[in-house]
Amino acid sequence: MCCVEKFFARKEHSLEQIEKAKMLGPEAEVEEDFGTGYFGKYQKALWDLFEKPQSSSAAKMVSILSVSLVLISTVGMCFNTFPWMQIQDIHGDPVDNPKLALIEAVCISYFTVEFLFRLAGSPVKWDFLKGTMNVVDCLAIAPYYLDLFFAPPPELDPTTPRTPTPTGSQEDEEEEENLFADVGRIMQVLRIARMMRIFKLARRSVGLQSMAHTVRTSWKNLGLLFSLVVMGMLFFGSLEYFIENGEDDTGFYSIPQGMWWAVQTLTSLGYGDFTPVTILGKIVGSMCAVSGVLVMALPIPIVVDNFGNYYAEQKKIEAKELKKEAQDKQAEVDKAAEKVANNGLVKTLYTKRGIIKTPSLTSLEDYSKTEQTTITSIAYPRSIQNGTRNGSQI
Repeated sequence: MCCVEKFFARKEHSLEQIEKAKMLGPEAEVEEDFGTGYFGKYQKALWDLFEKPQSSSAAKMVSILSVSLVLISTVGMCFNTFPWMQIQDIHGDPVDNPKLALIEAVCISYFTVEFLFRLAGSPVKWDFLKGTMNVVDCLAIAPYYLDLFFAPPPELDPTTPRTPTPTGSQEDEEEEENLFADVGRIMQVLRIARMMRIFKLARRSVGLQSMAHTVRTSWKNLGLLFSLVVMGMLFFGSLEYFIENGEDDTGFYSIPQGMWWAVQTLTSLGYGDFTPVTILGKIVGSMCAVSGVLVMALPIPIVVDNFGNYYAEQKKIEAKELKKEAQDKQAEVDKAAEKVANNGLVKTLYTKRGIIKTPSLTSLEDYSKTEQTTITSIAYPRSIQNGTRNGSQI
């Protein structure tokens, strides 16, 4: 029984290691088939230019440009929210700064062209459109065009003549203004989706890809963490509500409000907007804080371990790719140097006198006699030649 238990224990350990290696290992690369048509090589070159930064120096420059424009557009969008950067229209409402709007238009134009080029160079168009990061790219670009085509343009120049409206159409004008106001609110909500462009950096960052993989592979551990937090919220929030509800100026006027306080305490955040005032409430609050430390401390190391292992594996793969790229470049340099050396040697042999001579007829006859003698010596063994020589002497 002892050997059987050891066998099954080692078997389970081996299966766990194999499963872990499968999760951490690189994903199987899908073979890219660009076809044998006339535009196949151009399609592959376009795909490598935008999708594989390690393929060439031009691809690296395109990758750096894309990341730079993502950062510039994000910083510009943040600066555009400062009151001193905004301007006001004729109604006194704040609108976007024209210079920052121009930067935004340039960045969105590049993102659009880049997306179309990547779509044109992709081997399978439908798989490209279904990709997660490509959907993120669409969500980052689409709000700008929706705002551009559907939102009413701001009225900035007070000297612009306005078309007078008849008195009887005031109601229509009010309805139109209300419609524009509703569209403006919708566009304001859609502008939040512009923050999706920051996720474009995940295409070039190993760390962000590792975080996404960690969330995908550690969903059981994260689900356990969220379950414990929700249970703690419900338990301690309800207790605090029933304990503190009767006090004056209390913040625990409902169980959801108590749950809001509990999640702050469990996560060690503590906004401090309201606190328990009774002795029993403070005791329950202390228990909630201690429980929060335990709840957050137990599953987190597993998630961190998964992240560290996957990140280290991805860095090894990246180092192998860089090493392979360096070896390929060195091989190309050596091949080019060998070709240059061979060309120089051939040029030297044909240009320098005395290196190559044309044989004369006499030398050709001597060479043929020597060759016949060599063939005769090879064709007849030395013993037969010796015997013939001895017989002639006899």
